[in-house]
Amino acid sequence: MVFPRSHTRPANVRIKGSYPLPKVAAGYQQVVRQMGLPPIFQYDAALIVVEYQEGGAPCEEALYTAIQDWGAAGAGLWTNKDTFSVRTAAGGLDKAGRILSVILNSTRLNPQWVRGEIRGQMERNEIALRTQHEIQKLEREIVEHRRRTNAEINNQMHHNLMRTEEYVNPHTKEVEVGSNEWNYRWVNERGEAIYSDDGNFNPERLGLRGFVKTPVRKRFPDK
Repeated sequence: MVFPRSHTRPANVRIKGSYPLPKVAAGYQQVVRQMGLPPIFQYDAALIVVEYQEGGAPCEEALYTAIQDWGAAGAGLWTNKDTFSVRTAAGGLDKAGRILSVILNSTRLNPQWVRGEIRGQMERNEIALRTQHEIQKLEREIVEHRRRTNAEINNQMHHNLMRTEEYVNPHTKEVEVGSNEWNYRWVNERGEAIYSDDGNFNPERLGLRGFVKTPVRKRFPDK
């Protein structure tokens, strides 16, 4: 990823060597122990050397990276701990490497700053995990919403074809299937039903007792 981003038109690119750096990775782990922090991180480090031409000039470049794995606490999360590259004219990389080694080894870490940085990374990791869980929850809700919506559409198409409707029995609170040929439906405790298109119709005026208007079952997602 690093090499293509930093070189727009390299020619004759060839990886001269690839070198895992287990001792360097162990050095990161040692720093964590020295800071008195929990050993939740795992590290890996590697170096590659690339030969290529740029603008007609032969070049040599070393690219180094160290990866910090959050382990079980991170649920698969990782961060780029360090990444840098050193470019020289062909044949000059060994000399540049010795100079760079002196520079890197002359630095001294501030333990207080390192502790704060790692604790900050742990806090950010917890936020990232919570965000990831919320995104996964939202995705599940979207899938479930789509499933229920499609089920309602298919169900309604079935009732339209069969000329039926789903009503909620006010006595039993159960869903019943009845005719959709009329606008209104009444039912009594014995399950007898009356249909009418007159919204002002009242069965009691005809001496029919115990009949209650039955509402149509509300459809998802309106309910």
